[in-house]
Amino acid sequence: MTPEDRILDHYEHPYHCHYAPSPSDLYFYFSGNADNDCCGDHIEVWGRYDTTPEKRIVGLWWKGEGCCLSQAMASMLAEHCEAKRLYEVKAFSQDDMVALIGIDFDPGRLECVMVALNALQKALERHDE
Repeated sequence: MTPEDRILDHYEHPYHCHYAPSPSDLYFYFSGNADNDCCGDHIEVWGRYDTTPEKRIVGLWWKGEGCCLSQAMASMLAEHCEAKRLYEVKAFSQDDMVALIGIDFDPGRLECVMVALNALQKALERHDE
């Protein structure tokens, strides 16, 4: 599957594009949002991780509005982060997002690629406070 086909597939069939399930005592929760003012993208994320010392992400959900690229990247990020340790997700970078899709973008489109990760990182920063 080409990167372009993968983007279209995640846009048309998004992964975990719905609100998070009800809270449980078995997990810790976090949430956040971010906007891309250049394109009008908006992403909200909700996640939970287990209470073990490993702190693995057991679910990441999102809702959003915006261009195909921002919505597809939110879907890919949600899928990619499941079962990752919290510190791995916190360390995820712009280069990692570009590698996740496999193609380079011009600076204007890079904002669309990053809006989901920005929302996730804001959520994790707020959760740490």
